[in-house]
Amino acid sequence: MRGWAEVDCRYFFGLSSRVGFMRYLSTENAMTPRRQRASYTPEFRTQAVRMVTESSRPTIDVARELDMNEQTLSTWVSRYSQEHPEDLVPLSDTERARLTAAEKEVRDLRLELEFLKKAAAYFAKDHR
Repeated sequence: MRGWAEVDCRYFFGLSSRVGFMRYLSTENAMTPRRQRASYTPEFRTQAVRMVTESSRPTIDVARELDMNEQTLSTWVSRYSQEHPEDLVPLSDTERARLTAAEKEVRDLRLELEFLKKAAAYFAKDHR
């Protein structure tokens, strides 16, 4: 009788034969070592968040400069902004107006692009 791991794993990986399953187990796919998780000191985290918040640089640029994952840095920045809302600089009236106008323009351009894609698909069809 087969063990439960052999049967469950074999069907999970889509390997229907026992020979194929055993070949899969013998390859390096089954035994690749996991990457070691990076650990950062609290001082490093604070400095990285300051680099993003004080210089208004994109998180991806700072993450590349610090040779770290961009998503990790984004998480740190969002946590910091939730814990310290008083440190965020509010937008002035002119900046807010420019932002609203830019958002409206982006919305209009996306609608136009969607329409043009549909029109191109319609005219690309072979009408006989």
